[in-house]
Amino acid sequence: IEEYLKKNKNLINAILCVRWDRYSRNEAEAKKKMIELRKKYKLEIVTIENYTDPNNIEGDFLNSIHLHMAQMESKRNSVRTIDGLREGLKSGYWMQQAPFGYKNIRDYEDKSTLEIDPVKGKIVLEAFNRMATGLYSREEVRHYLVRKYQLKMCKNNFANLLKKIVYT
Repeated sequence: IEEYLKKNKNLINAILCVRWDRYSRNEAEAKKKMIELRKKYKLEIVTIENYTDPNNIEGDFLNSIHLHMAQMESKRNSVRTIDGLREGLKSGYWMQQAPFGYKNIRDYEDKSTLEIDPVKGKIVLEAFNRMATGLYSREEVRHYLVRKYQLKMCKNNFANLLKKIVYT
C-alpha cells in the first residue's frame, strides 16, 4: 500500500473500508498509522458502516471506540479458538500437527485424532524405556537413537519430546 500511495500521492485523498475491523484489529497500531497517513499523504480513513467525521473531536472519539471494539472482537475470537481446542483435547481429539511417533487420522465421526506411527512410535517407546532404566543420560539416549535409526533430532527437540504429556 505504501508504494502505491507514494506513486499516486496527489490522486488519493482517502482509504475506504467497510468497517473498522477490516482496517485493523489493533487499536494502537491503527491510530499510529492513521496519524502517519494524515501527515505524510493528507489521507483520511473512511468507513462505510459507522461513518464518523474524522475531522471533529466526536468523530475521532467514535473512531477510537470502533477500533477498540474491533480489537476486543479479535481477542474474543482468540479466546474462543483456544477454548475450542481445549474442549476438543478434553474430548480426545487432536487438532494440531501430530507429535513425533504419531500420525493424524480421522475417526468414525470424521474428527481429528492420533494414531501411533508404527515406525516412529517404536522409537519413542524405546526412548522412554531407556530413560526409565536410569542408566543413561538424556543425551546418551538421544545419541543411541540417532545412530540406531539415523534419527535427525537435536538436543532441544529430544528434551521437548520427553516432556510432552501426549506420550503419557
